[in-house]
Amino acid sequence: MFIEHQWMILLICGFLCLNRLFFINLPLHGDIGFFGIWGHFKDETLDHDLIMHNGGFRAAAIFMYALFRKIFLTDKVKIFSRLGQLSSLLFSLPGYYLLFTQCGLPDNVFYGFAFCFAILTSSYSTGCVFIYSVELLQVSFVPYIFLLYFLPIAFVYKCGLAIFLSLLFKLNLPFDVVFFYFVFYAQEAGLLNASLETGGAIIIAGVLFLIYLALLGCLRTSILGFLAFFRCRNVGWQAYKRLFWPFLLPMIQEHLLILIMMFYSSYHMLQNGFYWPLGYLAMQIFGLVLQRGFFHYHYTCLFPSFALVGGFSFHYFLPNEYMIVAVLLAYSVYRYMCSKTQIWPKPVEHQGIFNEIVESIEGTPFEKVLRESKSNWHAGWRFQMHMRYDSPAFSVHLQTIKFMMVFDEEQENQFMPEFCEEFYKRLVNKSPDLLVIEENQLVDVGALRRLGYDVNYFGTIGGRLSFYHCKKNEKFLGFEEFKLMYQDLFVGYPANFELDFFKRLTPQYIDQICDAPVYLVGENQDINEIKKFFEQHHVSTQQINEDHLESSDLQEGNFFLISEGRSISFYNKIHLRTSDRLRIFKYT
Repeated sequence: MFIEHQWMILLICGFLCLNRLFFINLPLHGDIGFFGIWGHFKDETLDHDLIMHNGGFRAAAIFMYALFRKIFLTDKVKIFSRLGQLSSLLFSLPGYYLLFTQCGLPDNVFYGFAFCFAILTSSYSTGCVFIYSVELLQVSFVPYIFLLYFLPIAFVYKCGLAIFLSLLFKLNLPFDVVFFYFVFYAQEAGLLNASLETGGAIIIAGVLFLIYLALLGCLRTSILGFLAFFRCRNVGWQAYKRLFWPFLLPMIQEHLLILIMMFYSSYHMLQNGFYWPLGYLAMQIFGLVLQRGFFHYHYTCLFPSFALVGGFSFHYFLPNEYMIVAVLLAYSVYRYMCSKTQIWPKPVEHQGIFNEIVESIEGTPFEKVLRESKSNWHAGWRFQMHMRYDSPAFSVHLQTIKFMMVFDEEQENQFMPEFCEEFYKRLVNKSPDLLVIEENQLVDVGALRRLGYDVNYFGTIGGRLSFYHCKKNEKFLGFEEFKLMYQDLFVGYPANFELDFFKRLTPQYIDQICDAPVYLVGENQDINEIKKFFEQHHVSTQQINEDHLESSDLQEGNFFLISEGRSISFYNKIHLRTSDRLRIFKYT
């Protein structure tokens, strides 16, 4: 049977390439903007622009982006970023083979691992085929970090180096590294020595990482970013519990075969006392839970352990070449059928709508505005527009606000005070000339005007992205005055509708409404006050049911979501029903 021959790897690599290339033309997702700013624009600096939206300093993804752009000799972001990710995955396979050999695992287990790994890393349900994620690059470099264990140097140094390298990815990877090094070294040196030397390695890695950040000139802002991330994510458990199953179900459906293989392998490992692969699996799950990432692409970090455990029963479930080819062909047909659209699990399907709107900018007046901008302040998370249309970013600090405004009522209206001074310096040194707001979120245009900016509405595309020309004027406030109004700039939405909040935000949009109809959607006990408010501003309104949003009878106009509460499922349903002829405003 050919499953014992090395040329099977060529079949698996071909499958991996084909299945990932199916998705190369899908719209870009915003996460690439968090990692690509420095690599895309030559004048960006490390002391500000590489502080990621969810904490820490993701050096690996950032520098890999810049490397991919140079290697593939093209500025087409979809092509070089996605080919770069594919290249990383192919590069990982020799590393995994060497690692399996050093760990004493037979070749047939590696072939099983490679089979499972190729299926997982070309996964449609996790979005890893079109989302530029740290997790995918991370699984590509895991074997080389683990292989450092077999270098003929003192354990404390090689373990410290491995932990340091893992810190360049996500915070869950260092736990995997510590587990692997500790388990294997404990067999040689005993538990006590392994514990002491691993502790020393952790200290060495921490010091190295701090020195590394200091040399790059971004130590302080990286620490602030991490603290803000920890504070924000600390209130994310409600989201995790609410979204866990809707995100997990499509992945289970796509990878049911591998999950069955894992369960079969796990049973036999427990029966035979072969525990370390299961320990590695448990540690990867622990790291995933610890980082509190609940979107589908976060599960990508589990692929090495899933493929490892599942690979042990590969020969049992697929004993001949015909079954292997049949499974790979079936997955390929399925992926091809799914390759015309992004997948976003039910609660956040609207993410795909926003990504498609960014793609639709091409060839419109909005593209010209983006390309002419020297400092584009995008208040939202369609950060891919910066690379897509060569529009330099004013700041990436602002992306942290999304974790502050969703689940914790006490902190919702507070944008991170740690960044007040950095933000003001940015306004002085790289003043924005363009403001792009997602719906009416995140930035209070009225407060920006009070800060000392002329802000003029340009237009809205897809009903969801609004463009404003802005320019600093002679009334621009000094830092002491700015500190007093810093929080007023940022819009943190209340969990339930508040009439005062509505009255604060709405006046700045009245002059943009013109004579277009205003539709009010949602049940609200203050509906009479809301209608009276619009009447006082000489704006007529019409209250409609959410089901009416799909009606072709609606004229092009403005849609105000005034429901008293909010839920992800309701918000998602509203987006799917709302025509792009309606400009969306929301208040919860």
